[in-house]
Amino acid sequence: MLRRLIGYFSARPHLARYAVVGLICTAFQLLLFPMLLRVGVPPVAANTAAFLLSTQVNFVLSYRFTWAHRRGGMRLPARRLAARCLAFNGAASFGLAVNAVAFFALHALVALPPMPSAVAAVAASTAVTYLLSSKMIFIRPARERSMTSTMHQDITVDQDIRDPALEYDARVTATPGQRRILLTFAVLLLVVIVAAVLGFTGGLLVVVALVTALYLVDLLFCGYLVTGSLGRTDRGRVPVEPLSWPVFTVLCPLYRETAVLPQLVDAMTALDYPAESLQVLLLLEEDDVDTIRYVRQLELPDIFEVVVVPDGQPKTKPKACNHGLSIARGAYVVIFDAEDIPEPDQLKKAAGAFAGLSRKVACLQAPLNFYNPRQNVLTRLFTAEYSLWFDLMLRGLQRLDGPIPLGGTSNHFRTEVLRGLGGWDPYNVTEDADLGIRLYKQGFRTGMLDSTTYEEANGNVRNWIRQRSRWIKGYLQTLLVHTRGGWDLRRTRDPHVLTFLLVVGGKAIATFINPLMWALTLSYFLFRGVVGGAIVSVYPAPVFYAAAATLVFGNLLFVYTFLLGSARRGNHDLIKYGLLAPCYWLMMSVAAVKALGQLVRRPHYWEKTVHGLHLTERPDPATAVVAPAEAVT
Repeated sequence: MLRRLIGYFSARPHLARYAVVGLICTAFQLLLFPMLLRVGVPPVAANTAAFLLSTQVNFVLSYRFTWAHRRGGMRLPARRLAARCLAFNGAASFGLAVNAVAFFALHALVALPPMPSAVAAVAASTAVTYLLSSKMIFIRPARERSMTSTMHQDITVDQDIRDPALEYDARVTATPGQRRILLTFAVLLLVVIVAAVLGFTGGLLVVVALVTALYLVDLLFCGYLVTGSLGRTDRGRVPVEPLSWPVFTVLCPLYRETAVLPQLVDAMTALDYPAESLQVLLLLEEDDVDTIRYVRQLELPDIFEVVVVPDGQPKTKPKACNHGLSIARGAYVVIFDAEDIPEPDQLKKAAGAFAGLSRKVACLQAPLNFYNPRQNVLTRLFTAEYSLWFDLMLRGLQRLDGPIPLGGTSNHFRTEVLRGLGGWDPYNVTEDADLGIRLYKQGFRTGMLDSTTYEEANGNVRNWIRQRSRWIKGYLQTLLVHTRGGWDLRRTRDPHVLTFLLVVGGKAIATFINPLMWALTLSYFLFRGVVGGAIVSVYPAPVFYAAAATLVFGNLLFVYTFLLGSARRGNHDLIKYGLLAPCYWLMMSVAAVKALGQLVRRPHYWEKTVHGLHLTERPDPATAVVAPAEAVT
């Protein structure tokens, strides 16, 4: 372990110098802390002051021995130095939050002496500050520049396939302006925390009021969506058989999917659509030798075409789909994932719906559900969530005529519209949600199709967290992409920007806030004698009543909608598992922490979801796949 650590820092001398500076400043903080105690400063205030002073010393020493050294001894321009100072203190604000919470918990709640509490708090906060600042400030810009240059070299080789001409994409996680805004918020949060520690709770009161308002608005919005979807009674109709069906292209992006490939071939072969009008593209990655070899051994029907996507970065599903889109022959295009089993008449329903709808409707989303809902408790909760999202929430968004973040599969498009939009963003790991927002912003709409696609519910906790962390990271990418000037409110005055912020931004951000609010509530009841007065002080009467309403009615609503989604699908035996929804939400927060780390360190990394786990415990088809719910076209 020690040898690996030495080798790591030997290859990165600038990080080694920064680590040495950090150790020096940590020692300075631990020396300053008892000195402040001796002059009568309260322990919490002394700990905070020592941290803030050591942070500024750290900044000065880092400038002298780390940044200036990397520039050959040259001084940074004043503007860049100020920006670097702001970025450094923004990263340090997270360290201060960890330091303050750890010190308060150890000293006030556990009753450890001041010095041991300070040492433990310094250890935790130093690790957080080092990781954030080293990844966000010192390494990240250089890595981004080298990555961008490599990407542009790939683009010049085959630009129409690898890099569609998108006005806004997720190639850069956050623009300089967005970084400045985020760091400003971080610094303001730091000031609020420090002020609260020193006894000035006005800023914290404002933060609590804003969070409560977010919860209250989200509660009312979700209630409106659910009640609106329940009020829809129109159904899709099976289209009349035309003289000839339009050509339909099916994109099947695959990567290391030999376990479920036979099931996919059977599902595509079972589609009730004329073979002469059907093109099924199996999109395989060039470095996936095992799947390529396996596919070539299969005797595939004539509707299948095997397409090998050239190896390159980013290695993502949307990049493969863009390659398939470039050779698609169909008037319509749909995506099916490796484990999907769509209802056989889905393509006919989509073609008939497109023929009878306005050309403004450029996409039809088929609801998704699972064929293994009863494999374990996790698959039962996952099934309830999917039923809620696709059968209630998305139909409510359709009723609003607002932007709909698409699901990752069973999206049916008009090919000409999709090509005109530039296809999918290859750098966004939830390219489906991003594309749904882009469709809306260009004046197109998405409808819900009266047909269900069944796929595999993730029954492994680690595999589920990998999948969910990618979804949350992609939602954060989509939020950053579409808030960097891409929504011209001055021209359109579109109120659905609020819908976008609630559905995409609010859902992702809530996964980070939820554990903090739960911890605050539990602390009030478990440690009321210690922290009860402090918590009550930031909840004046209006905020308290709004927070109480969201706590009681909000949790009741979301648990009820879990139950309602299961009942709407006919999964009545799964209803009781909706009571475990809070545990499911806690797992989402764990995935959110992982997503945030990857957004900073590996924004374009695609967390591969392992499929085929259900094959080891295959459920009875007679009980696993239930009749689809009422749908709307």
